Amino acid sequence: MQTIKPTAGLSRWIAWLCYTSVLLFGAYILADALFFAVFYIRSHGADVPFSSAMIMAVRSAVWLSPKLSVLIVAGLLVTALLSFFWLHRSRANLDALNVAGLNYSPGWCVGWWFIPVANLVMPYRVVSEIDRGSRWRDKWVEHGTPGLVTTWWLTYLFYGILLRGSQALAKDNKDLMLIAIGMEIVARVLAIIAALSFARLVLRVHEAQVGTPAEAPAANAAMLAEPA
Repeated sequence: MQTIKPTAGLSRWIAWLCYTSVLLFGAYILADALFFAVFYIRSHGADVPFSSAMIMAVRSAVWLSPKLSVLIVAGLLVTALLSFFWLHRSRANLDALNVAGLNYSPGWCVGWWFIPVANLVMPYRVVSEIDRGSRWRDKWVEHGTPGLVTTWWLTYLFYGILLRGSQALAKDNKDLMLIAIGMEIVARVLAIIAALSFARLVLRVHEAQVGTPAEAPAANAAMLAEPA
């Protein structure tokens, strides 16, 4: 008999990392908005003298941006690592909960992320299956992919596409700097939506597996709960 493994700790850590990334992305958006305003004014030939406060703000943004980039990358790496553990454990719990008809093993729930091209689609399908299996158990095949999963995946994908596009534009043509900065701002807004969606998704799966669904045995809550 397979043992149900606790996911409370992992879920909380992932959620808090996602919320922290929202704050970091928000700070980056403010810095980018400031850069956008400065480039816009200068690119349109406006000889507007900047106040000392504006100059200080620009200097602060220039100093802060690289630090934010390092923190964001570090946070994404840690979040990704914990998410792989969470995916493996959450999927394994579905076997322990006797959910039938599942298509992806716990190992492949992680492995699909590392296969080029397939990782554009398969992680989305994996998370959809875990979410539906956790919430509806053996009736999961009767339900389509939840909107929260689709929102998370699309915003995550387009965040990466826009961010890489903005970096390529800024590198190849300085005349396109305004467009590049605008794309970067939109990319980070999408990143915020993706982070909030994933945090909610992780917590929702955990809550479902501990017995939120009406058909879930009450004993599951005690088996999955972790000591405070």
